[in-house]
Amino acid sequence: MEGRVGAISAAVEPLEGPLPSGVGPGRPAMALPPGLLEALPQAILAFDAQERLTFVNPAFASLFPFMAAAARPGAALQEILRHGVAQGQFPEAGTRPETQLAWLAQELAAHRNPGPPREVALAGGGWVEMQEHRGPDGQLICLRSDITRRRMAEDRAQRHAEEDPLTGLGNREALFRKLGELPHGRRGRDPRSACLLLFDLDDFKATNANLGHAAGDALLVEIARRGRALLRGGDVFARLGGDEFAILLHGIGTPAQAMSFIGRLRVRLEQPLTLGAAIITPSLSLGVALFPEDGEAACALFRGAETALYQAKRQGRHGHSFFDRSIAAMLDRKARLTQDLRAAIAAEEITIALQPQLRTRDGRHLGFEALARWPSAAHPVPPSEFIPVAEEMGLIIPLSRLVLRRALEAMRSFDRLGLDPGRIAVNVATEQLLSEDFPREVRAALQQHGLPPERLEIELTETTLLDRSADRIVQVLREFDAMGVSIALDDFGTGYASLAHLTQFPVHRLKIDRRLVRSIESGDSASLIARTVIGLAHGLGLEAVAEGVETPAQWDYLRRLGCDVVQGFLPGAPFDVAGAAAHLSAGLVAPTE
Repeated sequence: MEGRVGAISAAVEPLEGPLPSGVGPGRPAMALPPGLLEALPQAILAFDAQERLTFVNPAFASLFPFMAAAARPGAALQEILRHGVAQGQFPEAGTRPETQLAWLAQELAAHRNPGPPREVALAGGGWVEMQEHRGPDGQLICLRSDITRRRMAEDRAQRHAEEDPLTGLGNREALFRKLGELPHGRRGRDPRSACLLLFDLDDFKATNANLGHAAGDALLVEIARRGRALLRGGDVFARLGGDEFAILLHGIGTPAQAMSFIGRLRVRLEQPLTLGAAIITPSLSLGVALFPEDGEAACALFRGAETALYQAKRQGRHGHSFFDRSIAAMLDRKARLTQDLRAAIAAEEITIALQPQLRTRDGRHLGFEALARWPSAAHPVPPSEFIPVAEEMGLIIPLSRLVLRRALEAMRSFDRLGLDPGRIAVNVATEQLLSEDFPREVRAALQQHGLPPERLEIELTETTLLDRSADRIVQVLREFDAMGVSIALDDFGTGYASLAHLTQFPVHRLKIDRRLVRSIESGDSASLIARTVIGLAHGLGLEAVAEGVETPAQWDYLRRLGCDVVQGFLPGAPFDVAGAAAHLSAGLVAPTE
């Protein structure tokens, strides 16, 4: 039969590995039933020690139609493979001579030094599994199995696992797989480049809240539909979750090229659309990282784009930012600070400082404000650094709980010493006021330390009054008011709260922001605002408290304006608990003239 050479027994030696039934270790081909190898669906080839073809079965022509003509008696292995490459039998070999030669050398090495089975793509979308065995006398047996159906099933499963069910885009897994396929170690004249762009939709939460989640989903689907039209073959568009998307662009390696695409993206995605009865105009915030300058590894490049997106959102909505290593360093510090702060709270390493509050007209002690302190082992971390991190990273509630407990413990210790500390003020976060359990937690803490509610004051910032959940906050504050806990509004005069807000919320004290007090002697608008706040407080039956008092002139000016209470470095710098006890033992503290 044409295409087969000599007796099969001369070519097929005892084989190792998963070859067809009837061909295995210790079983020579002479024992096989006549015609069995010709009938097998797997392609089988045999080569002598000089790599000349001695046997090929009919299945080879079915699996490798572009190279069947070269599989003639006596044909060299290298020539058969070279013919297949030239005819386009192996897409992975490419079309450039240098890539074809490299593929051919790699394939010959696999034949000459047989290893585990390997999978090779064929022209037309087919796949084969290739396996070789070389006998002691140098003869080579090659088995080729059609695995196209299996690969297609695996590809379908992978696509399903890597597809976002809402938009049909790729998901995070699909994106990272493609990022992992970017060529590493690119140097010299290799012009290939890529750009990773992350974006999310400004005010998407408001869309969900105002129009419903069905409208939000419709918006995401439309964003996906519009964005697909801008992509080329090989580009990747993925939804990472929520309203965050990623686009991987090949061949874009400069900021100018990226900006050109961003412009087209905005034009297409930021067109108005109708959602139910509403018409909205999407707005994007974008972060960009370039490959390989901003990271060669998938995780590094993605992190660079995340960092850029974070910076863009810090600058305001509808912005964009490119990766900047200085920003990355800042975020690294924040991440380390967050980890350390979480550990410090868990280990109860956070302490408090107590700043006195004195009556303005005579300097009599009225109470303390408890201030969080972090005496880190390396060096103390200032509140201006760790408080914002706690607020941003979801640590403000456990931090505030610890500060409250420390404050109540200090009050109890003063009582045991026979000292009168007055009332102690602690700062509370908006997140705490939104918790239904917060008043009960505070009541239980007071009872545990044997303190009446009148000994406690909670401070909230002016911006809390403007929260969207103001109705819930009002309810919680009324519970505290009914309990007997005093309520102070901190940093008043620098925000946007109106008289209507003050009449709605149960507040007992207005605290004038230290920035206004600092400029009070200049006679400018700050002085006028301070006078207005004091008059407003008294008009509503509230006390006025001035923060940041540092000079006798400030104290005297506030006294003449009728300010009720002062605190700051002149009345008394923040003490530790022992220092606060000594302060109380000293009695009155009045300013020096």
